[in-house]
Amino acid sequence: MSEEIKCESGCDHDHTEEELNEQFFIDMELDDGSMVKCEVLGTIEIEKIDYIAVLPEKGESFWVYRFTEHEDSLEFINISDEAEFKKVVDTFEEVLNEEDGDFFEKEEDEEDKEEKK
Repeated sequence: MSEEIKCESGCDHDHTEEELNEQFFIDMELDDGSMVKCEVLGTIEIEKIDYIAVLPEKGESFWVYRFTEHEDSLEFINISDEAEFKKVVDTFEEVLNEEDGDFFEKEEDEEDKEEKK
């Protein structure tokens, strides 16, 4: 049996260790109606507003959105304020680099290797 671990994502429930190690994917509908599969990198709360960072399956950089939870769905809201957007991106970069061992540096290294080919 797996031990329950207190969730730090703010989702108000606990996870098993196996669940925490899994990658979570969501399908996002873009403004043009097309669908993109994205890995959820994480969620954070800044000044009582929830944000999510996702990495498109074939993307090179992550996207950030405000989000609100409804009974059985999430609503993603574009961040139009430049200062707010920068603050959210900077916070996610800091958090993800700490948790993932320089996630963004690894991503840039892979891009550099591709460019040299």
